[in-house]
Amino acid sequence: MEMTLAILVLTIVIVAFIGVGWLYVRSTGGGAWRSWFVAPASLRHTVGSLMGGSGTSAPDRTAETATMTGANDTTPIRNGQRDSGSVTLAYDDTALATLENDLRGDLDDARERQEAVDSRLQRIEATMGDIRAIPDDLGKMMRLRDRRTRRQLEQLRNELEGVRRSATAAGARRDEAYVELYGHLAQIEGAMGSAFDPMFLPGEPLTLPDELSPVTLDVENWDEVGEHALAFGKAFNQNRLVLDQDIAAEIESFLAILRQAMMTAVYPTVRRGAPTRAQVAHMRNGLESIIEALAPVRRRLEATYHGTESAALEDDEVERDLEDEE
Repeated sequence: MEMTLAILVLTIVIVAFIGVGWLYVRSTGGGAWRSWFVAPASLRHTVGSLMGGSGTSAPDRTAETATMTGANDTTPIRNGQRDSGSVTLAYDDTALATLENDLRGDLDDARERQEAVDSRLQRIEATMGDIRAIPDDLGKMMRLRDRRTRRQLEQLRNELEGVRRSATAAGARRDEAYVELYGHLAQIEGAMGSAFDPMFLPGEPLTLPDELSPVTLDVENWDEVGEHALAFGKAFNQNRLVLDQDIAAEIESFLAILRQAMMTAVYPTVRRGAPTRAQVAHMRNGLESIIEALAPVRRRLEATYHGTESAALEDDEVERDLEDEE
């Protein structure tokens, strides 16, 4: 009987103990079971609350709570130091300064590498520009050499054609016509030079002086110019059939200019005893037109006679191309 009673009491105690544990876990959370082992004061406080205030007094509970809090203090530690310490702040400033210095060093290194890369790219671009210019220079040299070669071949062809043409009767007649026309044109040029300046030597470039001297206004000097102009016109009219069409048209235009200037500007002025300033200025304009038209005809006769007309034109084209390309 006593054994049965003891078993019953023990069973009741065990059930009560389990009930208290279940109530404690329900009121404090899922991790409260650890408090049974590390915080007996907290367990007593909880059991006392459940039992209606019995157990420890308020001062005891306050002391116990402080003790438990001190025992279980888990204040966060940062970098081995507490958050609220002045040493922690000094340590953080030092770390930030070190990090800033490291970042600045990295930025400086990156900037130096970027400058080196930019400098190298500029050198590469300059080198590529020089390389790209090489084909242009070579092409220019080849084009110029080709033009000079064609010019020389054309000159040789014209000389050969001149020799071949001169060997025939028609070629000989043509050369004689050019020689005759050139001689009359040279006489016109020499007579005009003597009218400008008595010391003028045949073969000198024909230029008009700044002021017309009294010798220039002497009608006898211009009579000689008129005679040579008439002889030149007759020779051209007789030999026109054997001349090239281009040079024949150019000589015809020159004769028209010569006749117009002599008849309307020169003779009306020199036949007056005292010409006015307006008449002298009109005469000067007429003489300038004669000089301007005479030089091209003379060069054309020379080039045609020597058979170098095409070569001379080609040479002018090459010189113009050289100037344009430069």
